[in-house]
Amino acid sequence: MLSSIEAKSEYVISASKYQKENCPSSLGSVRFINHFITENSLNVIEKLLKEYFADEIKQKPRVCVVGLHACADLSVTMLDIFSKMSYFGVLAIMPCCYHRLKQKTNGEFFNFPVSNVLKMLGTLYNGEEFLKVPFLRLACQQTIEKFKSLPLAERQKQSKSWMLRAILQFIAKEGKLES
Repeated sequence: MLSSIEAKSEYVISASKYQKENCPSSLGSVRFINHFITENSLNVIEKLLKEYFADEIKQKPRVCVVGLHACADLSVTMLDIFSKMSYFGVLAIMPCCYHRLKQKTNGEFFNFPVSNVLKMLGTLYNGEEFLKVPFLRLACQQTIEKFKSLPLAERQKQSKSWMLRAILQFIAKEGKLES
């Protein structure tokens, strides 16, 4: 049995339609669930596991959770939920969109860094001065080796795109246009 939890209902509908058209033999084995995972989702996920996977949980009470495109705070939320659930055996997540982490009014992030060692080092080396959105956006970019291997014209195009994005973000922030 497989299950997919997706925040956007249109993706759940699209996946279900794709499954019906292209993988009809999986209809009884794969479930698509519309739910926006938050720090309060522990009970919802446990209920879904018991509802959809009761027999499997009795036989093998271990569940593998895979998070693809675990944007912003979702990775931290999944880690927190994973640590509290007895059913989980394996967690594999692909974090991304670090620059979308929730921020406090002073610009610091609620969920970054997670590590106590990094928090301590951030405090020691004034991390609040540089651990900001542009720094985290770099974590979403390709490696420097990959960037250097691109043709010069492509590197220039990407560099210009990154600079324009940073300028637009600055203008949006200064104009209080960010959500």
